[in-house]
Order: sequence, then C-alpha cells, then structure tokens
Amino acid sequence: MLIVADDSRRDSGLRIFHVCSNDSSCGRHARFRRRLGAPDGHLFYTPTELYAQISTWGDAGRNHYISFRLGLDPVWALAYTSFLITITSVALRRATQPDDRRRLLNLTPLIPMSADLAENLMGIALMSAYPNKLEWLAWLTATTSCFKWVTLGLAHLLMLYALAISLRVAMRRKQATNG
Repeated sequence: MLIVADDSRRDSGLRIFHVCSNDSSCGRHARFRRRLGAPDGHLFYTPTELYAQISTWGDAGRNHYISFRLGLDPVWALAYTSFLITITSVALRRATQPDDRRRLLNLTPLIPMSADLAENLMGIALMSAYPNKLEWLAWLTATTSCFKWVTLGLAHLLMLYALAISLRVAMRRKQATNG
C-alpha cells in the first residue's frame, strides 16, 4: 500500500523549472515520478514496491532520478527550509522575549531538510546499485521518507503556532494601547 503525501508544490516547481530551463528533462522526471512516484513523494512504501517501480524506469529513468536528486531537489529542500525558518523566526521574535527558549523552535525545519537530503543520497545509492538490491538501505530510505514527512508537517504546525502566538500578542498590545 502506498500512502502519497501532497507533492503539488514540487510539481509546480517542476513546471517553473521546465519553463525557465527549456529542457525536456523535467517532463521525463514527471513521467518517471508519477509511476511510483519517486520515493520522496510518499509517506511510506516497502522495498518490494520500490524495486517493482524502479525496474519499470529503465536506465534512462534511473539516471534521470540521480540527476534530479543532485540538481533541483536540494534547491527545493533549501527553499522550503528557508521559508519555514524565516516565517517562524519573525513570528517568534514578535511574540516572545529574547531569552525565551521557544525561539529555538525556528530551527525545527532543519530536521526535515536533513532527512530530505539524506533520503536523496540513499535514493541515489539505491539507483546506482540497481539491479543489485540493498534491502536494508531500501528500508532505511523508506523510514527516512516517513520521518521527513512527519517532521515537515510538525515544522508547519510549529510555524502556525508561532504565527498564532504572534497574532495573540499583537492583539493584546493593541487592546492595551486602546484602553
């Protein structure tokens, strides 16, 4: 059973990259990714499911997977991490005192980013080793994918928490000045 995480932001990024680069490789990536898609688009999968899909990609698909994981995919990880850190930091700075430990919550997005980059490296290793099957690495990659999605969701929830407490503090300050 495949559980698919929402990957629409990445699809939008692919379309933008495709338009900017005028390179047909993005279309090829989408074709290969939609079949399984790629490991990083799923909450969880088994090595059997992964290898069944990898076998349908052919050499060109596996090579493209590696190229994409070494190119645009790390840029995406840096982009979502920068966004989450920036929004969370600004909100926490406005809502908390300088010595408040909650300000460290802005570093939470570094966890899914690290998992995303590790997942990419493991996926590259799996593709490079194919047709040899590294079951232990496939399980580790699947576990890392799940961990990435869970921690990315947590990072988004923490950003919303920071925005909520920032809004609450702003409303209290406004009430205090109005009367």
